[in-house]
Amino acid sequence: LLSRRQRQMCIRDSNYNKKICMSDLEEISHISRQAIHQKFKKHLGKTPIQFLQEVRMRESKTFLLNTNLLIYEIADKCGFEDAYYFSNSFKKWVGISPRSYRNKFKI
Repeated sequence: LLSRRQRQMCIRDSNYNKKICMSDLEEISHISRQAIHQKFKKHLGKTPIQFLQEVRMRESKTFLLNTNLLIYEIADKCGFEDAYYFSNSFKKWVGISPRSYRNKFKI
C-alpha cells in the first residue's frame, strides 16, 4: 500500500522540485503504476501528476509573494523544465501569469 507518508515523501517537501517519474514511485512504494494511480485517485481525488502540479503551483506562489527571485529561478526551484513552460502552466492553473500574480498580490 502507498501510505500517506510515502506519498508525501515521494512528492512533497524537498522532492517536488525534482523530476519525479512513475517508476520512482513504483520503486519507493513497491506497488504497480496502476495501483499508485488508483490510490491517488481514491485518496486524493487526483492523479499523481495532478498532485505534483498542485504542489509545484502552491510552492511557486509562495516564492512569487515572498521572494524577489526571477521567474526563471522560481521555475527551476519548483521543478519546471524552463520558465516558458512554468509560465504557461501557471497561467493555466491560476488564470494569470506569474508576473501578474506577483504584481497583484505581493505586499
